[in-house]
Amino acid sequence: MNYRRFLQCLLGCALTMPLYAMDNDLQQMSALIKAGQPISRDEGEKLFLSVHADLTPDERLKAITLFEEPDWILLEILYESPYATKEKAAILGQLQNREMEFGVEELIVEVAAELAGADLDEARKWVSRFSKAEYGKGCGLSAVLQVAHDKDPTVALTMLRKFNDAEADAIIGYADFPDFEMTASAWQAEVNQFQSKRLKEFLLDWPIVFKYAKESPEAALDYINGLPADKRNARQGRQVVWSLLQRKVSHTEIIDWIENKLPTEARSDELYGQLATDWAGADPESFQEWFSKLKPGPRRDEVIFGFVGHDRPVDWQEAYTLAGTIINQEKRQTKVAWVLGAWQRSDPLAAEDHLEEADITERMRSHLRRTIESTKKRLNSE
Repeated sequence: MNYRRFLQCLLGCALTMPLYAMDNDLQQMSALIKAGQPISRDEGEKLFLSVHADLTPDERLKAITLFEEPDWILLEILYESPYATKEKAAILGQLQNREMEFGVEELIVEVAAELAGADLDEARKWVSRFSKAEYGKGCGLSAVLQVAHDKDPTVALTMLRKFNDAEADAIIGYADFPDFEMTASAWQAEVNQFQSKRLKEFLLDWPIVFKYAKESPEAALDYINGLPADKRNARQGRQVVWSLLQRKVSHTEIIDWIENKLPTEARSDELYGQLATDWAGADPESFQEWFSKLKPGPRRDEVIFGFVGHDRPVDWQEAYTLAGTIINQEKRQTKVAWVLGAWQRSDPLAAEDHLEEADITERMRSHLRRTIESTKKRLNSE
């Protein structure tokens, strides 16, 4: 036997077998695409992931439309993928009328920003088509606006003027607007020119108060006082309190602002919680003196919700006990769960000791149980 020839043949077969297997996978995937029938996850997952880079852009796009569960495929192939932005946009666009995983919505935001780098109008139109991806659409529009603002703030301002009510609804509540460097009064005049009534109503509520509050608390208060009573609210009051805290106004003086200067419609017990978050850490002694005089009720609840866990250093056992005294059930359970979640980062065993007895929902308990186990494993491996 010619052993040299035998070894050459054996080596050649070993090198070409993966190529044959790849060709076979590619043929199978191409056949599924041509058949045009729905592709299940079990049927197509490994197959598509092994050959997607060798498919043509049209074949990849067609395959995505056929998969019964395309979200997982998109997360696998589009994060940090070498595909051109327009191809990624075309693939994601196939899902524009359906609900999708949060990770896929994050991809929409990423691609919207990439598209905006080349064509702002195209990016805006593309991301606006996603009717059921609320987070992706809202944050995507915000990303497009930010790219426009980074290029030229006047371009972003022109785009905002043209926003319709649907685009306004998408971005409100999910994302931020670029910060245009102009006086509050100038910004107010610009907003009044916007086409979207929804956007005008929103921006002339607390966001414009924030703009005035950055200039001075007095300017913000003047704006609030100039509004009709039914247009005032506690969100606006929060901007005034923020402004006062930024200027290091004494905490007792801020209480006077809340109780005697803000109009009734702009006050709420939440403002005391906002104040307490700063006060407890800045001047613990005077804060404790004030806090000890609060009677059980909504105001005390908001104060505890505001400061517990934010004072430094934190006594987590005390924080846990205090959170448990909140009367409002939803706020109590939320704060107790938050305290245990923060506590377990430094002492998972101590937090675990309270987990089963804690007054929280079973869903919160289940989530914390997994989190604590993960923290223990991490700490043990260090």
